[in-house]
Amino acid sequence: MNLVGIDVGLYDFDRHNAIYFFIVSPDEDIYLRYGGRDAASADSYLDLDSFVLALEAGLEQHDLWQAGELPSRQRPKALFPREMERLKTIEMDRGRCIECHMIGDY
Repeated sequence: MNLVGIDVGLYDFDRHNAIYFFIVSPDEDIYLRYGGRDAASADSYLDLDSFVLALEAGLEQHDLWQAGELPSRQRPKALFPREMERLKTIEMDRGRCIECHMIGDY
């Protein structure tokens, strides 16, 4: 995924996890994130059953959002990849795709 236009300030960066899925509202409020690990394995908490539970919880949050019953959260300060000078100079200005792992690196 090319992250050029994504507000990466919304998301916690955790380089110790294999994968995270963020379930967000149309207003970009994060309902929840799915993923994680423990010392035993990079996919300790990743299985189809837990993913289905996370998606169901996300749909419940979305129903609350649609009904106007989900309080808005204060947004973190916006941060776009183009504002990271080294990332912009070394990667973006050369036409390279900006990927998740690069955000933490730069």
